[in-house]
Amino acid sequence: MYGHFDLPRAKAGKMGGAFWSAFVPCPTEEGFANEIYAPYVRATLEQIDLFQRLAEQYPKYFTLARSAKEAEHNFYKEGKLISPLAIEGLHQIGNSLSTLRLYHQLGVRYATLTWNCHNLYADAAVVSVNGESVASKPYHGGVSKAGHDLILEMNRLGMIVDLSHVSVDTMRDVLGGSPEKGWNGSLAPPIFSHSSAKALCPHPRNVPDDILQLVKKRNGVVMVNFSPDFVSCRAGNASTGLPDFVEETNTIEHVVEHIMHIG
Repeated sequence: MYGHFDLPRAKAGKMGGAFWSAFVPCPTEEGFANEIYAPYVRATLEQIDLFQRLAEQYPKYFTLARSAKEAEHNFYKEGKLISPLAIEGLHQIGNSLSTLRLYHQLGVRYATLTWNCHNLYADAAVVSVNGESVASKPYHGGVSKAGHDLILEMNRLGMIVDLSHVSVDTMRDVLGGSPEKGWNGSLAPPIFSHSSAKALCPHPRNVPDDILQLVKKRNGVVMVNFSPDFVSCRAGNASTGLPDFVEETNTIEHVVEHIMHIG
């Protein structure tokens, strides 16, 4: 997004780093066929190549940081921006765990399970209908059997499971809240890379209270999305009944009383 980031502002804001999303939108075609996904794998690789060339062009500022130890060293010892990569939706792997492993080798350290489309592995919170994003209907009812295997492979690789964009059923499955399905979820703590509290704004992508409690139990992280759609509910003519101005103490901590880290 042009103009949303530059190095002078990052330095002025004492920014330590950020995940760089090799984002590719969902296919317009329906179905999960390999041939549908092939162009999206190519586009993902082109995005990753762009980030790697940026890091090579500006080695004084960027480091792709493939491990926590490397990230810590590069930030504290060399003053570089920690810049690991991410993908935003498993349509980007083209139904292939080999592609997932290749992305990991290239520096991808988290993967969002869905973007605004269902895929072979999990259900999304919203889907595109006639060019508009609408709340989705269940397809798998959460995480599919193929999704179980994929998430365990992400755990093995050390790739973080991101639950932003996914349906509530998918959130619950990954966080181990569906034992009746015979699966205990991710072995490692998942994250929500850009989501907010559904109790404060009933956007279909926001996180309900019971899921926030599961995040607490699994020692996960929710990174608050400050887009107006997810905080004020101005978009889509939605309303929370909240006043325009609230007390300074009205924070996400009131929704789930376990906040350990605020960043």
